[in-house]
Amino acid sequence: PPLPYEELLPLDQLLLHSLARQVTQARSAYERCDLGLVVARTYEFLHNDVSQVSHHMKDRLYCDAAQGRERRSAVTALTAVLEQSLFILAPILPHTVEEAHAHLRGDTEP
Repeated sequence: PPLPYEELLPLDQLLLHSLARQVTQARSAYERCDLGLVVARTYEFLHNDVSQVSHHMKDRLYCDAAQGRERRSAVTALTAVLEQSLFILAPILPHTVEEAHAHLRGDTEP
C-alpha cells in the first residue's frame, strides 16, 4: 500500500513536489491549447527530474525489503509519477495511455 506523504523520504517528497508543479503547468498549457508545451514540459520533467531522482532510488528499489519503508516510499512516489504522467498524456496519446492503464490493472487483453 502507498505511504502517506508525511512518511515519504525527503527525496521522494521532492519528486512529488516537482510532479505537482508539472501537473499545474500541463493543465495551464492545455487551457491555452498549447500541446507542444505540454509535450516539452512533460519530457523535461521525466528526463530531468524523474531520471535524476530515480537514479538515487535504485538501491532502495532493488535491495530493500519489499515492505520496508524506504522501498515503499520510492514505489509510492514513482507510482504517482506514472499515474499523473498518464493523465497528462492521455489527450495526446489516448491509445498508448489506455494500454498502459490496462497493463496496470492486470488486464490480459487491451
